[in-house]
Amino acid sequence: VRRQPDDVEALDLLANVEIELGRNAEARRRLEAVVERAPLNAISLNNLAWLMATGGEAAALPRARNLAERGYYLMPSAQTADTLGWVLTLAGEPARAVPLLRDAATATRASQQPDRGILYRFAFALRAAGDRAEALTQVEAALEGGAAFPERQDAERLLAELRAGR
Repeated sequence: VRRQPDDVEALDLLANVEIELGRNAEARRRLEAVVERAPLNAISLNNLAWLMATGGEAAALPRARNLAERGYYLMPSAQTADTLGWVLTLAGEPARAVPLLRDAATATRASQQPDRGILYRFAFALRAAGDRAEALTQVEAALEGGAAFPERQDAERLLAELRAGR
């Protein structure tokens, strides 16, 4: 990247490493450059949308939604459905998010190592859309077996709230 700062593949690879290391601001900056140079790179669109949506900036949600929609339509998958569904949920549209997150949850359950974060986000959207019973089922599935995942504390809090009738 130092020698060839416009190398899209190198920027994209480095952004993914930075995401893994938790250096999201650097990853976001690099993904912005990738998306500018390669606007049809669905994975980079998806990753940038995720970083923007989960960065805590409400003002970033409209652009995150646009990026997530483009990523999903270019490459429909469990990951892009999860991102678009989560962005919609955060933007206050959980009813539109539920079908996308349901698809992502179904796909991840079929894998050998289900993504429990997807199950949690599905449960969260279900509750926000008013389906507390199914939300409870989904969050219990996310927490089943005690596996660690980044949103585990959030999932445990959601479970407690659902069990308390909230």
